[in-house]
Formats: sequence, C-alpha cells, structure tokens
Amino acid sequence: MAMLSHTRCLYKIYADGSGYKGGIGASAILYKEDNIINSLRYYLGTDKQHTVYEAEGVGISMGLHVLIGLNRKLNNVVIMGSDSQALIKVTENQ
Repeated sequence: MAMLSHTRCLYKIYADGSGYKGGIGASAILYKEDNIINSLRYYLGTDKQHTVYEAEGVGISMGLHVLIGLNRKLNNVVIMGSDSQALIKVTENQ
C-alpha cells in the first residue's frame, strides 16, 4: 500500500485520549488544509471509572463525528491521525 502525503489531503483529523491528574478525556480536531475548522473535547470521568485506551476510542469516534458534520460529499482522501498503537492495530484488522 502506498503511503499518502498528509500535505496533499484537504481534510485531516487528529484524535487523542489522555489522562491527567486523575481525569480521563478525549479530543478531536478537524483541519481543512492548515486551518482548524472544528474541534471537540470530552471529559469521560476519573481514572477509576475510565481508561486512556477507552478515551482514545472516544477521540476517534469524535473525529468521525466532526467529519460527518461537514454535510458535504468528500471527493478527496481524508487522513485521520492517532497515537494509539492498539487502535491502529484494530483498524488494520478490519
């Protein structure tokens, strides 16, 4: 499979989940070229209730949500970035 240059894509999504000071959260940012056009953040709860792995999945879901929110037909490749090794492996298995 050929690798695509992220600079050639009109839309890019970066998603992440993280833990900080006992809290777990997720975020997603949608770029059109180099401009942020939408972003979401969500606090899941404490690290006693949730995991960073779970937040990574929520971040990916939120990234898809902002993409769907464009309400337009996409004729270009969209790149979604995540630093979650586990989620990347899961998507390769589909």
